[in-house]
Amino acid sequence: MTGEEKRIRRSHRWRRRITLGIAIVTGLLLTAAVFVAFWKVERRRAREEFLNLAHQRQDAAYHALMERLFVLQAVRSMYMASTFVERSEFATFTNLYINRVPGVEGLWWVPRIPASGRDECERLARRDGIEAFAVFEHDAKGRPIPASPREIYYPVLYAQPQREYRQFLGFDAGTLPSFRDVMRRARDENRTLVVQNESNSGLPPLSDAVVFVTPVYQKGAEILTVAERREHFLGLVMGGFRLSEILLGETTAYDTPPPPAAAQTVQVQLWDEPADAPFRPNGCDVDATKQNMWGFTFEPVWCSHRVYNVGGRRWVIRCTSVWHSVASTILPGGWGILSGGVALTALLTAYLYGLLYRAERVQNLVEKRTAELKTEIFARKQAEGSLLESLSFRDKLLEISLTGVFTVDSQRRITSVNRALLDMTGYTRDDLLGQSCSVLSCFGCGGHCNLFDTEQQHPIHNVECVIRSKEGRRIILRKNADWIRDRDGVVVGGVECLVDVTDLYKAKQDAETAVEAKREFLMRMSHEVRTPMNCVLGMTELALQTDLTEDQKRYLTLSRSSAETLSRMVGDILDYSNLEAG
Repeated sequence: MTGEEKRIRRSHRWRRRITLGIAIVTGLLLTAAVFVAFWKVERRRAREEFLNLAHQRQDAAYHALMERLFVLQAVRSMYMASTFVERSEFATFTNLYINRVPGVEGLWWVPRIPASGRDECERLARRDGIEAFAVFEHDAKGRPIPASPREIYYPVLYAQPQREYRQFLGFDAGTLPSFRDVMRRARDENRTLVVQNESNSGLPPLSDAVVFVTPVYQKGAEILTVAERREHFLGLVMGGFRLSEILLGETTAYDTPPPPAAAQTVQVQLWDEPADAPFRPNGCDVDATKQNMWGFTFEPVWCSHRVYNVGGRRWVIRCTSVWHSVASTILPGGWGILSGGVALTALLTAYLYGLLYRAERVQNLVEKRTAELKTEIFARKQAEGSLLESLSFRDKLLEISLTGVFTVDSQRRITSVNRALLDMTGYTRDDLLGQSCSVLSCFGCGGHCNLFDTEQQHPIHNVECVIRSKEGRRIILRKNADWIRDRDGVVVGGVECLVDVTDLYKAKQDAETAVEAKREFLMRMSHEVRTPMNCVLGMTELALQTDLTEDQKRYLTLSRSSAETLSRMVGDILDYSNLEAG
């Protein structure tokens, strides 16, 4: 080991020690920072947890109240969708909600009855089984007396549960000033309002309950203006709802269940007040906390108010939470963070020491492997360069070739074409690439393809085929074709080379047509010449058998000889044409 190597090793040793020291100090500092941040986050989380829980409880109470008001809207919809609602229909419909929806104390139908219809109203009620039904009011001492004559009555006609509120059937609610004011506002504004149910009001006594009323109008009537609403007003649907049931049932509206300890320390209060009264939170503030300078302990009394406008009144929902010192909750987590941070620092230090120790050995291996990789990369780049040159030469050779060439994959989709094939067919590369090779076929390949036919001898040489151009022109070709295999010998595609022989094929057909025409011409000519020639020969022979002078006999003999010579020449020409035609 040389002096330089020893110096490098000492340098590496000190570097490891400094790195380990920095890691230890950093780990401890981070542990302390996390510990302090944990305290702050837990204190902030406790406050946010209360606010979230309070808002959930407040929203849930509000939604529970609105769910009860939906019952009134359902009864109103039944009346506005019907021409007349029988007492049995009202009882059947409203009992569904009374029995299934918690907090529904009772539901009543208070129609608007003109003075002329009072007797008919009392008669129909008695017919329904309400004996001695009559419209009545209360005197100054609260005793029931027959209703005094007036233009309009607002008697309680239907009530459910009927057994509990039977004695209030027939009471003219219009005699109550507070009810008349609420009725007029509900009628003119077409909305649900709250009725102040005082003990001496004459309405059914409802313990811990609030009464809402909603107007009902004639079926299908236009109620856009105040005048239209007054004209088509039929009466009111009244409903009593227990506030205690609403507050007890509101926990069903939680998005997530509250922590058990938190749920026990949050109290919910609900009350209503006039909408125009000034709101006073009763001195309760969500930020009213007590804590020391470090913020490790605090004993807050938190309150959260939310105000909702429902039924023409302002509803205040207040959540109050009294927490004890949270130090007992935070301390286990804080000590856990401290001990866990120290243990994690020790583990990371040991792990870092092992990494640094192995780093030297890994560095030597890396240097050795790097040199090998450089050699391998250089050889691979040379091979890639040669391959690229070969591919470029192949592409250039195919592109300048006068023979049309295209390749397909195993699904017979065209993967490449050269310029000669494009010029031959009139297609562009975009027209052919990715298309089935049957696009070039005149008759369609169907499920049969000579290129991928295993019974076909490969490679295929000098086979005639017909394709079609983009314009539909038939092109007669002579082709060679073969499979393309991968390194494992599996067929992955094919290649076809095509030569256009359409012009040669046409020239051949033209030549054959000319020969056939010449043969037909000679046959006809020989027939046309032989017939008169046979006549000449026959007549000459007959003339020679008559009495002739020597000169006449010599002339006819020369004529017969010439005719026989001409007949033989015609026969030779016909035999030649037959031999030429095959």
